[in-house]
Amino acid sequence: MPLSLHELAHNDPANSIVRLTENGFEFFPAPTQAEVKTSLIPTRPLEPGEQYRFHFDMTRCIGCRSCEVACNEQNNTPPDLRWRRIGEIEGGTYPNTERFYLSMGCNHCLSAECIKGCPVDAYTKDPVTGIVLHSADACIGCQYCVWNCSYSVPQFNPERGIVGKCDMCHGRLTDGLEPACVNACPEAAIEIEIVAKEPPDIEHQTLRQHLSCLFEADGWIFNLIYIITFGGFLGLATFLPSFYYSQFHVTKVQAGSLTVLATLTGSLTRVLGGWFADRVGGITTLFVVFLIAVGGLFGLMTTPSLLATTLLFMLCFAALGAGNGATFQLVPLRWPLTTAVAGGMIGEIGALGGGILPNLLGQSKQHTNSYRVGFLLYAVLAIGVLVVIWTVSRSWIAPGGRAVSAVEPEHIEEIPA
Repeated sequence: MPLSLHELAHNDPANSIVRLTENGFEFFPAPTQAEVKTSLIPTRPLEPGEQYRFHFDMTRCIGCRSCEVACNEQNNTPPDLRWRRIGEIEGGTYPNTERFYLSMGCNHCLSAECIKGCPVDAYTKDPVTGIVLHSADACIGCQYCVWNCSYSVPQFNPERGIVGKCDMCHGRLTDGLEPACVNACPEAAIEIEIVAKEPPDIEHQTLRQHLSCLFEADGWIFNLIYIITFGGFLGLATFLPSFYYSQFHVTKVQAGSLTVLATLTGSLTRVLGGWFADRVGGITTLFVVFLIAVGGLFGLMTTPSLLATTLLFMLCFAALGAGNGATFQLVPLRWPLTTAVAGGMIGEIGALGGGILPNLLGQSKQHTNSYRVGFLLYAVLAIGVLVVIWTVSRSWIAPGGRAVSAVEPEHIEEIPA
């Protein structure tokens, strides 16, 4: 007599998945057929600056190891040598646990360490496809490549006394066929794709395009911001010993110690500024730190005691330091493809702005015998920059005070270096 489970599965094939649950055996709908990909290798030729690589979809892999078996059969390697291997990844907390499988072959790196480590040049990188090829005839079995490779891809074959590795079934690809592992996967979890060897800003942008951020209005607004944050930080740090010495008649050693105390506060808060910018947005963070810095400058205008002055300077340095961190959180968002050029320009202008505050304070002391006017003028300058930020940032701000990218970069998938 057939079991009732078998009868139910035979009579209702649409609900033929049987699982043992806490309520006993239950039936579930069978999964729909997975999408079938018509081609798992590129259908167009490679263009200059491109190469092949493996693409692996972990959500498709079921850990059947068909790719391992097919690779061994294709390359006639011993069972204990696997040019492609499956690893298991488990996570979660009981009862909500998950298991995934990772199929690893050669990454065919841009700057392959196996090539660098081979003393007999048994490795070459195909100039057309980018595939890292290994010559069994040239190999002497020294295993330097095994030690060099971060991914343990090259495998030593003791029967032949040489090393071997995945070559993406170069011969099959040349004939328009899928590599053995790609062809054998029942879930189409492995395929060959085309990737750029370098980001598009390096390969496709002209020098004029790359330097265009130097002439954009947004760039000069960022310069103004950094003149206040970094320029103010630098200017205060250089002028503070003279200020303490002339204002409070402390010794030069004491003036230096008080300066170090204040500037150290700003150095520490630079990291916090970047962290807050990531959390609440760089523009929102800049508004807050500018208001704090302006408040500190107005407090210094009252000529307070030595202790109060030091605390106010620490507050100003903390705000300016946080502003530095927030500024450079925004730069890669505004110029994702020319971050280095934009950051260099803003940093240079900000450093040049470090001479503004000492000059204002020096002129104020010379002409009015007080630093009050110097602090007032720099506070007014900071308020002016804050108004500029408020005016122009309405086109920058996304929800949460975060900056909107001026140019959205194309989705680039990098291959290991």
